[in-house]
Amino acid sequence: YTLLARGWSKEHGGLSRFDLLTGMLVPYCLATFLMVIATGGTIYHTLENLNVNDIQDFPALAKTITSEGVKPTPSPSRRLWQELDENARTLLVKVTEAEEVDLEKKRNRKKSFCDAINQVIEKQIFYREEDFAAIEPKLPTNVKDILKKERSKLIPKEIRLLNRQSLDTAFPDNLKKLELKVSPAKAAGMFEALGISPIVSRYIFGLGILGIVLSSITLQMLMAGFGACEIFKLEPGGRAYKLACLIPAVGMLGVVLWKYMGTWIAVPTSAICGVMLPIAYIGFFLLNNNKKYLGDATPRGGKALVWNLGMLIAITASLGSAVYYIYSHFIQ
Repeated sequence: YTLLARGWSKEHGGLSRFDLLTGMLVPYCLATFLMVIATGGTIYHTLENLNVNDIQDFPALAKTITSEGVKPTPSPSRRLWQELDENARTLLVKVTEAEEVDLEKKRNRKKSFCDAINQVIEKQIFYREEDFAAIEPKLPTNVKDILKKERSKLIPKEIRLLNRQSLDTAFPDNLKKLELKVSPAKAAGMFEALGISPIVSRYIFGLGILGIVLSSITLQMLMAGFGACEIFKLEPGGRAYKLACLIPAVGMLGVVLWKYMGTWIAVPTSAICGVMLPIAYIGFFLLNNNKKYLGDATPRGGKALVWNLGMLIAITASLGSAVYYIYSHFIQ
């Protein structure tokens, strides 16, 4: 994009390097930097922990655990009762006695119970097939995938996911299901939990994401118009050019149709983009070495060597990835 925009700037007086720097590099760096932190943070951040708002009916939950937990028959309640400490067991018994307590005390009891549950969620030995056999068919797909792995090789996050989602499945009327999607507000909270100030985590991160959206769609529209002009020998500025600039705008349908697509759409789109990526890299490589196209801006000497070496590595890697994908999915 940068290369094409430079050519467009030189020939038609369009974008400048300053426009590209402020319009793309700055928002991408800001947002991507924080998104990388968030991605890393999700590995260690205990999103799987139970919190007070996740408990929908505490008395009913306490009654189920205390009544079924002492029975000899294997069950999630019995397993949970076995792993809870004595203080947590006493707390559950008090909750089942239906004594009148104020709202603050109720919340404190929920908080204490959540703390005890979260200690159990951390345990690698908590989930046992005999205790959860009855609900195993109802477990989410990601939990079933975790169960296929060797237990000793699970990372802490997988252990927490396994235990938390097993409890959600075992007590569907009393516990809210774990929300695996990270909302913008939750992402901002994760940044703050990692020590980043609210100004950066909320405002700068939000502005960075907005900058990515606006700069990406703007540049894509310009490139679509530029590409159409070059392919069909059109002069920029006319109605045909403006219509060509609207080609990427069809992506707005994703906002309307998102509820019918969901995140699964990222898999085929990423596959298509991955297969076509070598074409773009080869095009950039040829353009960057085309003196007729770039003129005095054509890289020379060591700069050209570094650029071409980097592009050849990128072309080789992307081409190998595309060939492997096509072979493994359509030929093998």
